[in-house]
Amino acid sequence: MQDLATITVPVLVMAGDDDVATLVAHLLDVRAIPQGQLSIVPGSSHMLLKERTKECVRVMEHFLSAKLPPVTFAPLRRPSTVVVE
Repeated sequence: MQDLATITVPVLVMAGDDDVATLVAHLLDVRAIPQGQLSIVPGSSHMLLKERTKECVRVMEHFLSAKLPPVTFAPLRRPSTVVVE
């Protein structure tokens, strides 16, 4: 886990909801990465890229083209960048 904290670029962790690794393990990994994001693909296993190719490509394209850091309306992990007037 300590090695994950040294990653300095945005990282997308993708997993299936029926993956070999547990959801908790994926969550712990992504929380250890300063700019980590997690995508759980429903109805897929460790073979999610073969099982849900189109959904995976859509998520990856969004990740690669999105403004970083992500802006959310109720941030818990990231600083709020939403201006409320």
